[in-house]
Amino acid sequence: MRGALLFVLLAAVYFFFFSGVAVSNDEVQLWDGVHSFVQQGNLWLNYSGALRLPGNYPSNAPVPTLDSEPGQVLAAAPFFVAALWLPGLGLVQTVWLLNVVLTALTGTLIYHYARLLGYETRTAIGATLLFGLATIAFPYSKTFFREPLLGVLLLICAYCLERWRRAGWRWLLPAVAALFGAFLTKDAAILILPVLLVIVLPPIRKVNRRSLLTVVGLVVVALVVTILLSRVVGGRFDIAARLNHLLENSSAIPDALAGFLISPGRSIFAFSPALLLALPGGLILLRRGAVRLLLVAVTALLSFVCGYALLQNVNWYGGTAWGPRYMVPLTPYLALLTLPALQSLPRARLPAKIVAGMLIAGSAALQTLAILIPLGDYYRFLEDEGARLGRSLVGWIAGTWDLAYIPQTVLPRLLGKVSFDLAWDVNRAAWVGVACLVLVLCAALALRRPGRFNGLALLMALLLVCFAGLRAAGSDPRYGGNDPAASRALQAVEQATRPGETAMLLGSNAYRAYFMNNYRGRAPIFQLHDPPGEVDVPGRPLRMTISPLQLDPANLDARVDPATTTMLPRIAALASRWLYITEFRYEDRTRTRALENYLVRHYFPIREVLTTDTVRIIEFSAQDAPPDNVPPWPLRSLNAPFGKLLTFIGADLPEVVKRGAVLPVSLLWRFEGWSQGADKFDYSVNISLIAPDVGTVAQRSGTPQGTFGRMSEWVAGGFYRDNHALEVPNKPGEYEIWIVVYDWRDNTRLPVARADHLVLASVRVE
Repeated sequence: MRGALLFVLLAAVYFFFFSGVAVSNDEVQLWDGVHSFVQQGNLWLNYSGALRLPGNYPSNAPVPTLDSEPGQVLAAAPFFVAALWLPGLGLVQTVWLLNVVLTALTGTLIYHYARLLGYETRTAIGATLLFGLATIAFPYSKTFFREPLLGVLLLICAYCLERWRRAGWRWLLPAVAALFGAFLTKDAAILILPVLLVIVLPPIRKVNRRSLLTVVGLVVVALVVTILLSRVVGGRFDIAARLNHLLENSSAIPDALAGFLISPGRSIFAFSPALLLALPGGLILLRRGAVRLLLVAVTALLSFVCGYALLQNVNWYGGTAWGPRYMVPLTPYLALLTLPALQSLPRARLPAKIVAGMLIAGSAALQTLAILIPLGDYYRFLEDEGARLGRSLVGWIAGTWDLAYIPQTVLPRLLGKVSFDLAWDVNRAAWVGVACLVLVLCAALALRRPGRFNGLALLMALLLVCFAGLRAAGSDPRYGGNDPAASRALQAVEQATRPGETAMLLGSNAYRAYFMNNYRGRAPIFQLHDPPGEVDVPGRPLRMTISPLQLDPANLDARVDPATTTMLPRIAALASRWLYITEFRYEDRTRTRALENYLVRHYFPIREVLTTDTVRIIEFSAQDAPPDNVPPWPLRSLNAPFGKLLTFIGADLPEVVKRGAVLPVSLLWRFEGWSQGADKFDYSVNISLIAPDVGTVAQRSGTPQGTFGRMSEWVAGGFYRDNHALEVPNKPGEYEIWIVVYDWRDNTRLPVARADHLVLASVRVE
């Protein structure tokens, strides 16, 4: 019962401080793997592939695959599925609950571990609350990093082995299962093996054949698993290759060891001062002669510190994170080592109580500060401060040893200057925060007076609060939930999607967050790479970093990232229709609209599904269009003059098309030039599919070349490709294709062969 109450208490605190947004690209890619696993059965980085360097992806995939172990994906998949089925829940926000649950579960397990070791209830609860509220585990409850999952699995394994030593073999199977899950989560799980050996080894005086065989068996199993993973999986588990890499690249190991252990801005104790109580705890155990827990904690400390210094080397600092992220799985063992100190604290002298209280209170305040202030604001502060000083302030350098720039001193300076990172505060749902506090109070009262509140009832209340809180965050502005244009775009996509035929292409980051959190369809969706020379800021128009005059008009393909040109043919193999989502209208003459330009030249636009002031959705047929240069010449040659302005050279199109399919038509024009004294004007082109007994059954009208072919800008003697796609009706028969060039102001048409339209060809629909 007390374990359930502690879980409710910690989870309610964590949900009070819940944010539901990423602080690192690593988290986005992990979430992307969850999305692809549930929706497509793979680990493709559909939304976040642009965050990775281009390369040759396996199985001709259009995007890279998540290259980390799949444990986090498997653990988060149920949360994603729940968000799909429960109304009003954001997909990203719901998945972000995973670490809330895992961190609270770790705290609960510490309580049971302490009770197993023989500590009284009050002490076990104290160690649980110390771990859950006064260590770096607290801030990581609101992230989507893998460390909380790795930590709880390793702790489950250690706990089950402790139970196995006391209760027999039935606890060995869950220990092995947890260890296997830890290896599936992160290769650093190998660092726990020395700790497990310390747990299973009996005292020297009790060593016997059975215990030796057990140890040997564990070592053999570990070696076999390691060899199999190295041979079958490779990559992160290729131990031989990684050891060779370590020997060649070990320059940062001293920095890592000092950083993890004693630096003010990266050490485990600097970010969790309460864990310093492990020092008197260890001394008490030494005096008692009960050194197993001390050996477990010290072995864990040395294994994780030295192991990560070796494994990560120059990347030892862990990237964008709060303090020593890699040390999060270590915190439970150091928290357990505080048990003797916590148990003796009521009988300690007043100075010792004051020091312990200050360590715990200061540590809890530090974690609260880290949770309230978005981590990105710390790095922005360093960037602004560096600009002011005229030098670069790199977070992992300046924020490790320089006391003026470590997070512990910078974050207090940001109080009152930045907005708190709380989902209920951002979404003006204060009742969610109040409900969390009520749950905390009820759980605390139940812990103090068992039986006052039913643990199962509080668990159900916690679920309801989380559900209601996530629904209240449905309009979160950080995900564009307050943008009616984004909502209209999603509705338009859902209505236009054809199962098995359609894929979505996001042309910029502006709507990526909204679709990540709200798009529930199974049709694949892909974020395209930003064009060179343009900077994409989510929620704002794309900003040019070079002048359009610097772009070579003779090489339009160079305006698109090469990774995009590789992606698109591979996406075409998956989906015959694309919905291209962009935030730019064709009236904006200051923009190159490079991605859209590429698509209309290399594929066939069908229609504009949605057009608003801030978002457009264009449907394309994914069939390859002919090259937009000549030669080659069209297969159907006509050389028909439209007045004196244009000559229709010919077209490429099929003679037979299936009913209900798309008819691709690629026109080729030669611009003859403006008559002397004529005003330049942008004529429109209409292409229609005509049934002899009905009339027009499909058509496209507008500026040629998908709005890029303004005739006022065409050059005399120039050749211009113009690609169109028409929806073919379900009725079989013979149809004609008509071409019209018209003045959109009054609908007057340019004459062609003494008529106002050109019959291009007949097409048979089967």
